[in-house]
Order: sequence, then structure tokens, then C-alpha cells
Amino acid sequence: PRAVCGCRRLVVARRLTSVATILGAGALAAGAILLSAAVQRSLLTAVDDAARTRAADVALLIDTGRLPDPIPVEAGTPLVQVVDAGDQVVAASPGGDRLVPILLPEDVAAVRAGESRRLDGSRLGMSGELYVVGAPAGGEDEPLTVLVARSLGEVGDATRVVRVVLFTAAPLLVGAFAIACWLLVGQALRPVAALRQGAEDITTTREHR
Repeated sequence: PRAVCGCRRLVVARRLTSVATILGAGALAAGAILLSAAVQRSLLTAVDDAARTRAADVALLIDTGRLPDPIPVEAGTPLVQVVDAGDQVVAASPGGDRLVPILLPEDVAAVRAGESRRLDGSRLGMSGELYVVGAPAGGEDEPLTVLVARSLGEVGDATRVVRVVLFTAAPLLVGAFAIACWLLVGQALRPVAALRQGAEDITTTREHR
């Protein structure tokens, strides 16, 4: 009887541990995905803020008549262009195309209105993806649009590092969780097993009287 009771406890412990481990692994995977997405979104927001700040600064230089040529750029900003109403480039950063805008006319209008666009850097001879925003400048008589492109390479690199760390650590965490569940479930089942064994002993004793 004691051996049977022990086997039953072992089977129950295995089942409970398996269920708890599966649920824990699912929750961990979901948390890792959400955390990775949150990190990516936070980094993209930082890129967007920096690009819009740079576009606003260039627009201010235009409006005050102090725009240098070529337009100076900061780290992480590979290209700045100023485009007029006829989609002609009137100013650009060093190495930038002074003939063709980096965006199509409809996209220029969209970023001027506050939207953003993503651009394959290979179109400009650059690696990786670019994030492009815009800002209006020049006034009604001579409307201009400032285009600022920032690299998304750091966003991609940082997101990949976070994913590698999370999904490398996940199996270790799941294993530790399974061991902890096994120990806790075994400890919780001991009183139940003791009560069951006691009841079986009493029944056996009565039967032999």
C-alpha cells in the first residue's frame, strides 16, 4: 500500500508540475515578446523625437535666414534635404542628393503634415533602413519642406540583443521554474499522502480483526 501511495503521489506531482511548467513557459514567452516589442517601440520613439527635433531646428534656420549650405548633420542623421513646392531640392547635407528628393511628392506632403516614412537605405547608397520625417518651413509665399532621415540600425541591433538575451535565458528560467514547482508540489502533497496512508492503514487493520 505504501508503494502504491508513493506511485500515486509521484504521478500527481508530475502532472501538476507539467501543467504549471507549460503555463509558466507560455507566460514567460508572452512576457518576452511584449518586452521586446516595448523596447523596440521605445527606441523608435527616441529616433522619431530626435528626427523631428532636427527637422524643427533646420526649419528655424530657414525661417530666420541662417541656413548654412551644406546643412550640418548630427550623429545618427545621415541625410537632410530641403525641398520646395515644385519638389526641387534647394539645400542638402554633405553627400546628400541635390537633384532628387529622397521621398516621392505624395510622401513629402505626408511627412510635412506630421507623418513618417521608412526608406530602404540602399536607394541612397546606405545600409539598413532609414526613418524619415519632415517639417514645414519658408512661409506661404515660398513653402519648403525639411526632410530628415535617421538610421534605424541601432534600433534593430538593440532589439536583436534584447531578443537574444531573453530567449537564451528563457530555457534556464523554465528549467528553474519546473524544479521549483516539483519541490513545492511534492511538499504540498506529503500531508495529503500521509492522511491517505493513515486511512488505508486503519482500513487494513480493521479488515484483519
